[in-house]
Amino acid sequence: MGSALLLEAMAPAAIDVSLAVQQEITQRVEHAFVWGEDDGEILLHPDEAVVNVIRTIFARFAELGSARRVWLWLRAHGMKFPLSLGGHHELRWNEASYQAVHAVLANPVYAGAYVYGKNRCETVLDETGVRRKRMRRLPMEDWQVLIKDYHQGYID
Repeated sequence: MGSALLLEAMAPAAIDVSLAVQQEITQRVEHAFVWGEDDGEILLHPDEAVVNVIRTIFARFAELGSARRVWLWLRAHGMKFPLSLGGHHELRWNEASYQAVHAVLANPVYAGAYVYGKNRCETVLDETGVRRKRMRRLPMEDWQVLIKDYHQGYID
């Protein structure tokens, strides 16, 4: 599977991930999740309103078939989207943006996966010869780490 490390059959506690990856795991978690008491433990957000919005996004996507239609449905029904205000479960509720809906639908963390190395920073020369940096999204087979069923997800 390319350069990706795929460990889907092992129990999450038995997975020996490098120190660098363990540090990436402990640094950031999406706003619809919170850290548990154990090292690297990721739990669904304790606020039922957050859980409801995320589950609604996936349910409407299954029904409507596109991120844009889900976004329009949320707006039409006045459903707000939670934004994290730091690491203490503080939330701000805003009107959902298309980008936020698409990000939820496209992020494997919502399916319970841990992924590292989905993107690569590249330096390129623009048309005038000036060096520019850009992020390039890699195909799944080139991700550095993919651990399926690492934590409970909103979908399977």
